[in-house]
Amino acid sequence: KQNGFNVPDFFVESYAVMKEKVTDEIEFETWFMKAYFFETISDEELLIIRSSAKDEDGEEKSNAGKYVSIPNIKKRSLLSGIKSFIELNDKLNYDGDVIFQIMLPYDFCGVAVAGDSNLENNDSLIIEVSHGPTNLITEGKDVAVRVVYDLIHDEYKLVEELKKNNTPHQIDLNSIIAEIKKARVLYGKKADIEWGIYKDKIYLYQIRKIVNERC
Repeated sequence: KQNGFNVPDFFVESYAVMKEKVTDEIEFETWFMKAYFFETISDEELLIIRSSAKDEDGEEKSNAGKYVSIPNIKKRSLLSGIKSFIELNDKLNYDGDVIFQIMLPYDFCGVAVAGDSNLENNDSLIIEVSHGPTNLITEGKDVAVRVVYDLIHDEYKLVEELKKNNTPHQIDLNSIIAEIKKARVLYGKKADIEWGIYKDKIYLYQIRKIVNERC
């Protein structure tokens, strides 16, 4: 946000502290009420509990996809959502932080891969878009459009056309490319960027380093 990007509101807590708070209902309520983030959201807004483990994005190896995030949680169901997160990730020796973030009802979600040495052309930016509020691309379920953008010649090629029956309005690819390019330069590393479009605004909600080897 400080760099001019739209980012859904979020709150970060250490996994160890979170585990401690959920063991006692009174402790949990006290922690919950003191967290300003939770006071500012309505009872009907949806949250996602995101993983942010220490070994998730290393310099040489990546554990992206190893840990489970819990989406579509309402404030009144936060305790059960946290318990599910702990149950699913504790067996994987989870260590690090946990991110609580607003889930906006996106019109489109997408992934942009910038500077991946595994691509045929390392000067290309690959952008994939799926329709709807959930990023199905990361689950390998849906791609409405795929774009290959040439960073050297400043031009893009549409690899897959938008599915007409799934498209309520046209996607502004030029705006998406401009935002991803800005994030890529600021991040200064090979990056896998997850984003969404809500009310014609582009939101960035996750940027990961790209490494050559996955764990």
